[in-house]
Amino acid sequence: TDLGVNEHHEEIIRHYVRFSGEQKIVGLRSFHAAADDFKNQRLSDEEMMTANEVHEFLNEFIDILEKEFEQELTHQYRVNALLIKQLFQQAEQWFLKLNPNFDQLENRRLIDLIRDYEQQNLSKIKAKGNKQANALMDPINDTKSTILLKTEIQRLQ
Repeated sequence: TDLGVNEHHEEIIRHYVRFSGEQKIVGLRSFHAAADDFKNQRLSDEEMMTANEVHEFLNEFIDILEKEFEQELTHQYRVNALLIKQLFQQAEQWFLKLNPNFDQLENRRLIDLIRDYEQQNLSKIKAKGNKQANALMDPINDTKSTILLKTEIQRLQ
């Protein structure tokens, strides 16, 4: 699946997809742990429950799962906001102003493209045995060429 970005950016997307997948697994484990804790606290083998007690039980259960779900979603949007902040900071070093198209975030075709890309990469990782190391985005260092480029950008402003 072609995402329409250069190889370096595609590698970063690949790492972000992997990171997000790991976050999803952690969130699901947390969700299941909250459900198991609640069941263990509220249920016993000897107890019979009335319809009202079952109704109360289910309402409490839904409340706990809702809170857990909200915490996971909140964590995920904060991680995404941090990622966007990092991208903007790097762009600002080069005097770029990024303008994301938020309308595309709900574009089903583009979402399906990312889904297909994720599935394609998961199958490649499983085939390789997942031997790739985690990578970090390289910081922009002030080499002679970057200093010259920044100076030229400032002169043109």
